[in-house]
Amino acid sequence: MILGLVTLENNQKELKTISSFVQKLKEEINKEAELWVFNFEFFNNFENFDNYIEQNKNLLSSFDKIINFKVLFEAGEGAAATDVYIPEIIENILLKEKINEFEYIVSVGDIIFSEVIPFVGARFNGSIVTQVEGIDENLLFLTPSFGGKCISYFKPAKKPVFITIRSFDYEIKEGNKIPEVNSKEVEIKSYDIELIDRVKQEEGVKLEEARIVVSGGRGVGGKEGFELIKKVASLLGASIGASRAAVDAGWIDPQYQVGQTGKTVSPDLYIAVGISGASQHIAGMNKSKFVVSVNTDPDAPIFNYSNIGIIHDYKEFLTEFIKLLEVSN
Repeated sequence: MILGLVTLENNQKELKTISSFVQKLKEEINKEAELWVFNFEFFNNFENFDNYIEQNKNLLSSFDKIINFKVLFEAGEGAAATDVYIPEIIENILLKEKINEFEYIVSVGDIIFSEVIPFVGARFNGSIVTQVEGIDENLLFLTPSFGGKCISYFKPAKKPVFITIRSFDYEIKEGNKIPEVNSKEVEIKSYDIELIDRVKQEEGVKLEEARIVVSGGRGVGGKEGFELIKKVASLLGASIGASRAAVDAGWIDPQYQVGQTGKTVSPDLYIAVGISGASQHIAGMNKSKFVVSVNTDPDAPIFNYSNIGIIHDYKEFLTEFIKLLEVSN
């Protein structure tokens, strides 16, 4: 048996990734698959779950059964349902369920499950393979290594096998049959927690779903450089991205980091501004269809991955680019 894991907040791209991976895995091992959807009370989607199934039925056709885990909260005095740590809640649920009956436990490699899967896999004494991009005919799992410069093949030594998927593109055999759907309520009692800060994601195109991404790196010099990048992104209808160096410097929020320890993107157009092209960053954007790089260093490694390389001061280039975009808009 195969178990797929998602939260109701996973987007369609992530749902397609796990569905296509599970379909390929089913073909290789000829086993049925379940999908567990973690549906948290504060998402306010309990009553809309049937709509969720209907809207995504083609993507869900890889699964034979779906379980809607309705996560309820018993908040104590002064506590709120949102003052919880989602990875820990999912970990606790999985540890209480009989997931060792499944041979393969699969999730997307998002910020939640990248933490959950290794922890739970270790508790169940299973094999753990992360950042998977493929499966070959010998049931070896393919993952990128050394910043995407080579591919490693892993054969799990024992089951259950816990897998996170970095990216996967396989044609889904769509069907009209909606899988059997069951619901299971799980009550979580709130616990003492100190809320240090609450950061609201800026409105705009979501980074993982964006068709165009404009990213800045150490070369933009500071927060003021990202103001120009935000202006370009706004005019292009794009999302903002950043290298780890820019995030570590405090110039932009970590939610915009692209790279091996950040988010993986695959836009139609990726514009890299002041980014040198370290392997860690390349690992997060090397699936981009077309790359334009702006850098004053003609030997910057990013040019090796670019369709167009512009050796110029980024401020001058972006200022003129903004003028052209404003005229065309």
